[in-house]
Amino acid sequence: MKKKHVYSIALFVITLIFLNVDIFNHINFVEQLIGKYIYPLDDSYIHLAISKNLTEYNVWGITKHEFSSTSSSPFFTLIISFLMHFFGNNDLIPLYFNLIIANLLLVITYLNFKENLLKLFIIFWGYLFFVLLKTQVLSGMEHMLHIFLISLSWIYFYKWFESNFSKKSCRNIFLLVMPFLCITRYESLFYITLIILLLFYKKQYKITVISTLLAFIPLIIFGLISIQKGGYFFPNSVLAKGNYTLTNPSLIYRFLKKHITFCYYISIISFLILITLIYFYHTIKKNLTKDYLITIFNKNLTNLVIIFTIIAHLLFARIGWLYRYEAYLITLILLTVAFNIDKIKKKLKPSYMFFLLILSSFFLFKSLKRYQESNELLKYANKNIFDQQIQMSKFIGKYFNKSTIVANDIGAISYYSNIKLHDLVGLGSTDILAYKLRNNPKDYENYVNNLNYDMMLIYDSWFIDYNLKNKKKVATLYLKNNHICGDSQVSFYIPSNSKQELYTYKSLIEFKKNLPKDIILKIY
Repeated sequence: MKKKHVYSIALFVITLIFLNVDIFNHINFVEQLIGKYIYPLDDSYIHLAISKNLTEYNVWGITKHEFSSTSSSPFFTLIISFLMHFFGNNDLIPLYFNLIIANLLLVITYLNFKENLLKLFIIFWGYLFFVLLKTQVLSGMEHMLHIFLISLSWIYFYKWFESNFSKKSCRNIFLLVMPFLCITRYESLFYITLIILLLFYKKQYKITVISTLLAFIPLIIFGLISIQKGGYFFPNSVLAKGNYTLTNPSLIYRFLKKHITFCYYISIISFLILITLIYFYHTIKKNLTKDYLITIFNKNLTNLVIIFTIIAHLLFARIGWLYRYEAYLITLILLTVAFNIDKIKKKLKPSYMFFLLILSSFFLFKSLKRYQESNELLKYANKNIFDQQIQMSKFIGKYFNKSTIVANDIGAISYYSNIKLHDLVGLGSTDILAYKLRNNPKDYENYVNNLNYDMMLIYDSWFIDYNLKNKKKVATLYLKNNHICGDSQVSFYIPSNSKQELYTYKSLIEFKKNLPKDIILKIY
């Protein structure tokens, strides 16, 4: 066995052990703190709720009572539902599924980069400290699966592209992954569109058509089913949470701010930009003939695909919120930088070394800082969700299990109960989303004020611009050291004319006696 292969194996094993030990240490920490593992996001329970309802009631919805296109990742939710068929309704299924996927990602990466220790080190380091695989696994969300699928797609597309489209095995794997990208995360549309344009530009017309069909047919099928069931073509979460910068010129500032923030925290993008600029710099220094410019442009096509994917994401999607939305972008950057290592060596001059050393130092520093910040956030996030969303779900599940509930955080309360739901954000209620998309506050107010419900659980701070009437505040749940929840206070309301007022107060008093000592419930 060659010496470099020994080093690559050692690096792979160390990375594998570090990641798994780190994950299980945190799981053990949470279990000791609150008795069981609780996800650090309420959104994780949205997938679980839909999966449960699909498995047990054959209903694709946040509750068993109606269809709702709430899931941001139909494919991930289908997988969780499929696993529930075999392993039962277990809330840890997403956690261990993500753990398996994370380990598979390390295996696939090792197999593709084991010949070059530097490339393998850059990617593994980035996975652990920039992509934060630990956080992606522990979130119980679809982002780990998205990272895995888009890595497969980009690795094998890049190899196929660099072989001048001769490696059919790489092409086949790339095409095999294509149908699952968009229905895992809709942000994949940015990446897929640019890949299709690149294939068309390179006159790969047959593969362009096949890629387009494979990518969009699953999306179209799900969209048409959603419309037929009374929903929208895109999931409610995409419509409710999207960032449509181009439709509002005043939001250009937000785009620029996000772009600067992204580049600051994700400093490895500087490597990718530097690689591209080096080529164009050499172009200017030599000559500006049309043929030469086209040659240089063609050499940078893959770099440009990733750069424009990043720009499109910043225009129309989010970053942050437990480091998950940008994770696939960082993965694409890491892989592209690794692929370009050989090109850097060929073009690198002594004058560039100083800048490269600065970028490398900044990359190492920011990655460790990002990892440390994510660990600090995780220390609070699981406990925050337990203290707020899980306690809300316990209250609803025990005292209002089959009632009609109005809420703005809908995951845990839907998964752990059999309620009927009105979601004021619109993720779980298409009718309410329709009013929100009209961008007419008065229409929204009138509709919400006429809802029939038994209990309302909301963040008052989210609705200060709305005049929500006909309700009586009966309690407030206070959260200490909030780091992840939408607000530290949840207000409990009942209708002004509620016939269950006495029952509600009795339930709250009884519930308060059984709350953990560090959770405050103020009853009015």
